Amino acid sequence: MATITLEYDGRNVGLRKLIEAMIALGATVVPQKKTRKKSGLELAMEDIEKGRIEKYDSVDDFFEKNKLL
Repeated sequence: MATITLEYDGRNVGLRKLIEAMIALGATVVPQKKTRKKSGLELAMEDIEKGRIEKYDSVDDFFEKNKLL
């Protein structure tokens, strides 16, 4: 069985009727899974888990290690 994903303007009557006809001929509709957007805290915890953070003793240490001064 083939899978086709469509995005269309629901106000387009002609396209909506075409899709309804395809469904009447045996096509099935599978609702799209909603993906939840991660919160800032979840993103920060993910950064910690994956080791994408660095610690500095002071602001001066940060500037020195990143060669900003």
